[in-house]
Order: sequence, then C-alpha cells, then structure tokens
Amino acid sequence: MTPTQRSIKWLKDRGFHYGSTQQFVKTARGGGFRKDLYGAMDGMGVLHWEGQRRGAAGCIIGLQFCSASTYAEHEEKILKLIRTPEHPMHSWVHWADMLILAWRYGGPRGERKKWICNSYLYSLPEDEFIRIEM
Repeated sequence: MTPTQRSIKWLKDRGFHYGSTQQFVKTARGGGFRKDLYGAMDGMGVLHWEGQRRGAAGCIIGLQFCSASTYAEHEEKILKLIRTPEHPMHSWVHWADMLILAWRYGGPRGERKKWICNSYLYSLPEDEFIRIEM
C-alpha cells in the first residue's frame, strides 16, 4: 500500500471527501512522471461540519502525502512556494489550509510494527504562517 492509498483511507476514516489533483504526464520514451497541482498538492480534502472556521460549515484542505523520510524536503518545497507572492500557493493558504501526511513504519521495541501517520497542518491566521502537529 502506498502513502497515497494509506492517506486516502486515513482521510475517509475521519469524514473527508478526497479528490486527486495529481496528473500523470507521459514522456516521449514511454515513461512519465506525476505532476502535483501548483507543484505542491497531491489532492484536496473537503469536510462538512457545523463550525465557525472561515465562516463556512466545512473546510477545504490541500494535501501532500509522503514517507516520513522525505517529509523535510516536502515541507521545504511547500514553504518556499507559499512564501513566493506570485505563486498560486501563496494565495491558497489565505483561504484554505495545507496538510502533509508523512508515513513511517514503526512502534515500541518488541511489539508488532505498524504504519504510523504524522500529520502536519499549515494554516495562515492573520498573515502569520503556523505549523500545527496533529
């Protein structure tokens, strides 16, 4: 199971609706690569709830999925894009949040190992960017 598949299950278990924003781009030699929306998002999650956040009854988040070993690289890339005023990600965080789900395999010594999700929410309240570990 890939980090993306684990992440989609994680989101659905928490009530999110998931939509992929990633596309596969074919190359001339028969291969290809995956391209993220705005260079940072693998997907979007939508959650309906009765709350006051951002004046709506729900929330929309941009999603990035990765292994824990590559989390720092993904965070650095996303923060660079967010801090670039002319990049679409700069506008994105002004009205929606960004969530990185970083997966690792582990657990207590002597016990059965399992997949563990480290989730990091990036939000921009009052023009100050913050990271929240969930």
